[in-house]
Amino acid sequence: IRERLGLPAGKPVGAFAAKDVTIAQAKLLAFYDVGDVVQFVTKSGEFEKGDTLEVLEKHPDRLVMRNSKGRLVEFAPAQHAGAATIGTRETIELSEGERIRFTAGDKEKGYLNGDKSKVVGFRPGFGPIHAKAIIQLDRTGEKITLDIEDGKPLPIRYGYAQTGHSAQGATAKHVLMYLLSDDPTIDAKRFYTDVTRAAETIKLFPYTRFESE
Repeated sequence: IRERLGLPAGKPVGAFAAKDVTIAQAKLLAFYDVGDVVQFVTKSGEFEKGDTLEVLEKHPDRLVMRNSKGRLVEFAPAQHAGAATIGTRETIELSEGERIRFTAGDKEKGYLNGDKSKVVGFRPGFGPIHAKAIIQLDRTGEKITLDIEDGKPLPIRYGYAQTGHSAQGATAKHVLMYLLSDDPTIDAKRFYTDVTRAAETIKLFPYTRFESE
């Protein structure tokens, strides 16, 4: 999609991709892997909201983590379940004109979970001052800045596609819908919710689980 839009090569930015785990599972070491990232959404013990940790070592009773400042800390998942989100760090490219979607909210920084936005520019860094991406929110038209050099992965994804669940309440003039036809969780209600995201036209592209592998 980015190539068809003619977007140039962008700036590499760390993005946070949440893992599909429950709060109960987040208490168990088995659901953590070396390289995973834990982001705190609220204060818990010694950790503040916004703190980001990366799993370096996995032991039978604890994890050894590294925070964004490079300090090593020990982490017991059962003590912080519900206060943090487990995920992985991905690198995506952002260019001016890029469409993005926030996957978590931060009222202090001005964005909400699900906010659709556009990259409208960049502010270069110099010395101790980090480079920033300038983002314009569709919801309010307000422009906010995101630090893209502090070592913390941002809660963003490309904004060109999303699941039917996350698109509830939203509409678009034209929709391309990829439908897993042998998905046992699809029923009439879910199908109706998905197809009614289109205001004018929709094209369905059904595929089977075998074709997706």
